[in-house]
Amino acid sequence: MKENFLRKAFAPNGKKRTYYLVFTILFGALFFICYLPCIFAGRSLIWNSDGWNQHFRAMVYYSNYLKEIFRHLVFDHKLVIPDWDFFIGEGSDIVSTMSYYSFGDPIALLSVFVPMRYMHHFFSFAVVFRLYLAGISFSVLCFGTGLKNRYGILAGAIGCSFCTWATIGALRHPFFVGPMIWFPMMILGMEKIIRKEKPWLFIIFTAVSAASNFYFFYMIVLLCILYALIRLVFSYHSRIKEGILILLKIGGMSVVGV
Repeated sequence: MKENFLRKAFAPNGKKRTYYLVFTILFGALFFICYLPCIFAGRSLIWNSDGWNQHFRAMVYYSNYLKEIFRHLVFDHKLVIPDWDFFIGEGSDIVSTMSYYSFGDPIALLSVFVPMRYMHHFFSFAVVFRLYLAGISFSVLCFGTGLKNRYGILAGAIGCSFCTWATIGALRHPFFVGPMIWFPMMILGMEKIIRKEKPWLFIIFTAVSAASNFYFFYMIVLLCILYALIRLVFSYHSRIKEGILILLKIGGMSVVGV
C-alpha cells in the first residue's frame, strides 16, 4: 500500500496532487523537527528583536489600517484610504513607510480577518506558510518547465523551504521569504510568454512582487532580465529578430504588471 502510494507520487506521469500531498507531509514533519525547541518551550516564531519591534507591530498596524478602510466602506459607505499618519516617526506617508513591511503581500492581507488577540498566532502561521509556499512555488516551476524527476523536484523543494536563508530569514524578517515565492512564478510566467502562451501568470506575479516589497522587486527584475537574455540567446541565436520581439513582449507585459 505504502509502496504503491509512493510509486504514484513519484511516477513521471503521476497525479501532481499526490506529489504535493507527499511534500506537505514531509514539510510538516521537518518543520516540527527543526522548530521542536520553540514548540516545547511554548514560544512563538516572533524574533525578540526586529521581529517584535518592527514586523509584528507593522502587521498589527496594517491589520488595523485595513479594518478601518472596511469599516468606512461598510458603515459609512465611503472608500476612505488614509495616506498620512503623524504617529509614524515624525509623520510619514503610510504607503511608502509600510511598503517595506509587505504592504501589498497577499499573505499579510489576510491579517484583516484576524482579531488582535490572535495576531501573534497569525504571525507565526505566516512564517510557516511562507516557507511552505516557497517549496510549492519551486515545484510548480519545475513541473511547468517539463522536469520529470520528482525525487529531484522534491529534494529541491524541501531544500528551498529549509535552506539557511529561508529558515533564518523567515524568523527574523518574514517578508524576506517573499522573493522565493514570487521569483519562480515570474520565471514560469516568462517561459509561458516565450512559448507563446497567455501572459497572465507573469503579469499577476509582477504586480504582486512590486506591491509586496519594492527593494526585493527590483532585485527580482534584474535576475529576470538576466534569465530572459540567457534563455533567448541559447534558444533564438539563429532567429535574432524573433528573439528580440519576444524580449519586447516580456518588457511590455512587465509594464502592464507594474
